[in-house]
Amino acid sequence: MTKKTSKTPPKPRQRRPRKKKANPNKTYIVVAGFILLVGITLFGLNLLKGNLSSEKNTRASEQLAGEIEKVDSDIYRMFFKLGISEKNVTDEETVKKEQDGVNWAQNIKYIKLDKNISKNSLDGVLKDIGSSNINKKVEYNIEKFKSGYTASIKIDGYDTHKLRFLTGKPKVVVKKQEKKQEPKKVEKTPEKKAEKKSEKQPEKTAEVKKADKTDKAGDYSYVSKTPDGKIPRISIIVDDVGLSKKYVDQLVELSPNITFAIMPKRPHSIYAAKKAGEYGIDVILHQPMEPKASSGYNADDAGEGVLMVGQPKDLIIAQLNANLASVPNVIGVNNHMGSKFTENEELMRLVMLNLKNKGLFWVDSLTTPKSMGYSLAKEEGVKVARRDVFLDNKKKGKSYVVSQLKKLISKAEKNGYAIGICHPYPQTIQALAEEIPKFNGKIEITPVKSLLN
Repeated sequence: MTKKTSKTPPKPRQRRPRKKKANPNKTYIVVAGFILLVGITLFGLNLLKGNLSSEKNTRASEQLAGEIEKVDSDIYRMFFKLGISEKNVTDEETVKKEQDGVNWAQNIKYIKLDKNISKNSLDGVLKDIGSSNINKKVEYNIEKFKSGYTASIKIDGYDTHKLRFLTGKPKVVVKKQEKKQEPKKVEKTPEKKAEKKSEKQPEKTAEVKKADKTDKAGDYSYVSKTPDGKIPRISIIVDDVGLSKKYVDQLVELSPNITFAIMPKRPHSIYAAKKAGEYGIDVILHQPMEPKASSGYNADDAGEGVLMVGQPKDLIIAQLNANLASVPNVIGVNNHMGSKFTENEELMRLVMLNLKNKGLFWVDSLTTPKSMGYSLAKEEGVKVARRDVFLDNKKKGKSYVVSQLKKLISKAEKNGYAIGICHPYPQTIQALAEEIPKFNGKIEITPVKSLLN
């Protein structure tokens, strides 16, 4: 009997789940999005890098411009040591330069020599340029050519100055006279922190009679003629010039008959003197002098180039001469601070004799009623004038300046003329810019040099 075998039915095959095919469109979108994100990120980084680089270059350009001004001042002191005067500088020009994103103006001066100067002499004074107040590396090179020497100066590797010392007739490129810019509107802008000013604060305002008439009329039609029947004349000296280019650019628009009293060896002293020359404005040296301790200031507050009572006489004269050489086109001197120094008869006589030898005049700022400057100048035959009114006060506003200006005009009505001293404060510039156009022929602004003695 055959044994039946049972057949086990085969297990049904399990179907493997089919893999879903990737959606090509979705893949493209993801890849494109990633590429776009990377591109935007790189663009943003490059843009940020470019902005940072631009800001860095701008700062570097501004810093270099400041160092160039300092070297300019050192060059004029170098000229003084070599016995070279302003008249020897026959021409100047500037060439715009750019290197690694930094922009500057190279100064080129042509100097006609009255006497032979050796290369060793030039080397002896050039090595001192930038040794005191320059924050960057200063290098120089002297080359001999047929009719003189060329001294090239670099600041931090940038060609900033070229001095052509000529023994023959110089071939110079005469720079075309630039057009005067249209008067700029004086804006009310907060002033930058400046150094401490003169210890003598402006006198308290005494109300000028007829001020109400001025307010109603909107001009100075109330002003009367002087006792001899002439128009009152006022002179306005602006002290402490040289700290800011912006204020210089505003001041030159006020009147060509104001006077700039420029501080020695300040960042923009040379710029201010040159700008004044372009506008026909007279320049005097605003000489720092030692104040009394009781004023709340000391010699350091007066600034670089200060004359002090305890200094040897030869040092005082050397410092004064160096300060005079550092500011171009100087025709006179007045004092910055100096309540202690100007009371010293011996030292002020020394100063007056030096000014007399140079043909310079003296304006006494009268920071102390005991100043010997005015009387000693007259004794020694120095042309002289003295301040009548301080026109402003750093802590007071525009209305104070207007009231002091009226006080100055009142003195001019009685005496024929009066001299006012002010500072490059924003409120002062604004007040003068508004008031001067109202004079309308009733008051004459005249340079201080016309009111000497």
